[in-house]
Parts: sequence; structure tokens; C-alpha cells
Amino acid sequence: MVKLRLRLLTLLAGAAALSGCAAPVLMGAAAAGTVVIAQDERSTATITADESIESQAAALAQRDAQFVEASHLNFTSVNGVLLITGESLQADALARLQAEVGRLEKVREVRNEVLAGPLSSMNSRSQDSWITTKVKSRMVAERNFRANRFKVVTERQTVYLMGVVTRHEGFVAGVIARDIEGVKRVVKMLEYLD
Repeated sequence: MVKLRLRLLTLLAGAAALSGCAAPVLMGAAAAGTVVIAQDERSTATITADESIESQAAALAQRDAQFVEASHLNFTSVNGVLLITGESLQADALARLQAEVGRLEKVREVRNEVLAGPLSSMNSRSQDSWITTKVKSRMVAERNFRANRFKVVTERQTVYLMGVVTRHEGFVAGVIARDIEGVKRVVKMLEYLD
């Protein structure tokens, strides 16, 4: 029973790290006396603010049905820096959305990486998801590397790395991402601790 609990905790911790979830994770098995802690340099308040920024930005984008039909957008926030990725056929509406999300509370910067053009295919999105999974898996497998400090977003085979990390961690993450088959470009949107 204890071994089963340990395996379950290991799987849960690994899933949290792979999911890109940046919130601190604390799981324990009283019977086994094991505690696994996933650390994030951001405070709980900042993590909550980032999650709120992402939801509010998505909600603002959903207000216009025509814009929704003509766009495929993703919102990712780390430390108040909001990354918008995807594609849109409505450049004017996208510019208005960018201005609106830039006025959200706790948003320090908006990085618009949206392609003005046709929406990506499901095949392209699946390939991007697979690249993200491979990058995160390699990060988790890397010795003495805190993969849970990173959010990884892939759009059109471009990997965006976000997080609050050391310069060494940023360098290693960049090497890992560049070495993944199918990656065309790596964009580091990192804040450094040193």
C-alpha cells in the first residue's frame, strides 16, 4: 500500500511539472512520510494574478463572436507579462484586444506574437502540443534542473520559454528546446534571478 501511494505521488508530481502548472505543489503521504514540493520563484499572489490575467484576457477575446470565428488565440502570463500567441484574420480587432488586456490590473507588458493570417490546422496544433510535451519531458529528465519554473508554449513550431529563473537555467532550457525535433525557433521571455 505504501509503495502504491509513493508511485501515485510521484506520478502526480510529474504530471504537475509536465502540465506547466506554476503553482507551488505540496503533496504528502502521511503513511510514507514523503513530501514532494515543486517550487516556483513567484509568490502565491503573483501566480494567482497571472492566472487571473489569463482568464480575463480570454474572456475579453470571447466577447465578439466574429472575432472568435476569425481567431485562434492563447494567453499565457508569467509575472505580469502576458504572451498572446495564435492567428487572427482581424488585425484591427486584435489591436483593440491587445490595448484592452494591457489595461488589466497587474499586467506589466503584453507581447503580441499573433500571426495575421489564416488559422492553424488541427494537425499543426497537434504538432505544437507534441513539441511542448517533448520540451517539458526533457526538462523534467534533466539532472539538477527545476523544470517547474518554466511555462512552455509552442505555436507554429516556435517555442516560447517563460519563467523566473537563473541565467544558467535559461541557457539549459534554450538548449533543450533547440534540440527538439521540429522546433524552428526558440524565444526566451525569461526574467532572471541573477
